[in-house]
Amino acid sequence: MTMRMGRKIPNWVLLVAGGSVVAIGLLLSVLAKPLPEYLVAATDLKPGVVLTEKDFERVSLNLGDLSNYLRADELPNENSLLRVLRKGELLSALDLTSEVDPEFTAIRVIPKLQPAGAKVGSFVAVWQGVEAEDGSQIERLVARAEVLEIEYGEGLFADRNPEVELRVRVDEAVLVMRAIAEESLIFVVPVQ
Repeated sequence: MTMRMGRKIPNWVLLVAGGSVVAIGLLLSVLAKPLPEYLVAATDLKPGVVLTEKDFERVSLNLGDLSNYLRADELPNENSLLRVLRKGELLSALDLTSEVDPEFTAIRVIPKLQPAGAKVGSFVAVWQGVEAEDGSQIERLVARAEVLEIEYGEGLFADRNPEVELRVRVDEAVLVMRAIAEESLIFVVPVQ
């Protein structure tokens, strides 16, 4: 004589429980899949400087179908940037070049006035103030230059106007150097 204890579990409960276990397993496998690592600038990076892995941080991101951004293992050797890459920006393949443009150079100026709204990566025009017979005149030296760095002084001279490093064409750099040599007033004005 056999005794039967309890009731039989309905088939639909077993089916729901099995389906739930499978769904949880699939969810865990998707969540456990590692995200790809992309290169993000650790500091402001200037055009013309040869890039190394030390210039970047690795950040795990899910960018989906965006394929322009370089993964952590895709940084090519001996490349530099075409534009300023600000701290925290992703590195795009479109920003890289293997050639340094000999038409451009960098120059530092101390403008007479604080550069209004200028920041790394923005564009400015460079003007000079000259004394003429009929009064002061303002002349534009550079129509459009990229700001590579803005460095404020420290200590006693912290209230001084900052040094502004600009990326300009070589022929425009000559005009700026001439204005500095003549002790002209230099102004840096933001442009689009």
